[in-house]
Amino acid sequence: MSWQWLIDGIDAVESWLVLLPLLVQIPLLLVVLLPLAWGTSWVIDRVVEFALRRHTARSEKELADAEVARAERTM
Repeated sequence: MSWQWLIDGIDAVESWLVLLPLLVQIPLLLVVLLPLAWGTSWVIDRVVEFALRRHTARSEKELADAEVARAERTM
């Protein structure tokens, strides 16, 4: 499997971007990179929240409430 097509595509975009005036490059990069950075941070936040869900105060309260509800059902 050859990745040459991807490398050529990236190289073409890079060459096109470098030839643009700086005042066009900056807004274009902001339009692309800001949503990408926001999306990446959102995914990282969700992964960390999922990984640490048992150690958060909210989760401990939910677990305690679930145990109380379970105890009330068995009575």
